[in-house]
Amino acid sequence: MKVRVAPLALLVMIVAIGSAPVFAAEDRFGCHIMISPQNPTSADDVDVSVGFLLRTSPPFVEEFSPVVANGSVFSIITTLVVPIADDAILQIIHMDNKTYHLGKLEPGNYSFEVYGKTQGTAQTWLEKRIDFTIAPSISTMPEYPSIAGLLLLLMATATAVYTARKRIAKNAM
Repeated sequence: MKVRVAPLALLVMIVAIGSAPVFAAEDRFGCHIMISPQNPTSADDVDVSVGFLLRTSPPFVEEFSPVVANGSVFSIITTLVVPIADDAILQIIHMDNKTYHLGKLEPGNYSFEVYGKTQGTAQTWLEKRIDFTIAPSISTMPEYPSIAGLLLLLMATATAVYTARKRIAKNAM
């Protein structure tokens, strides 16, 4: 007697096994903030990426506000659309994100705060905060000329020396 596995049952098993690690890691869902570069200095252009990894739709991010700087604290407000009673909810994992360009910053300690609010309300809450440090840039050694630049410099020096010797020899006669 042969045992046959129905194609649909096999597909369900593959999807369940393949998605198990995603659902087991609860800390992967929610708000994420990433500073780029990872260890910034005052010579670097700093970017901050804000993302919301969500399991259903809704909720989703309707709007990311412009960044507001208050001293060493940068903040944004995200407007979230949340499901209301009797709303259809899709079981879909999705990411809503935006990158903010902060530019070059002076050495020091900074914070980036993400506030949330629901659509149609004014009340906000602190969703996530990350602290980061801008280190002073380390001065590097001066750049040496390339081989072509070095050859050009050598040729100019040789020409100047040849011209000077020729002039001296002419004056000595």
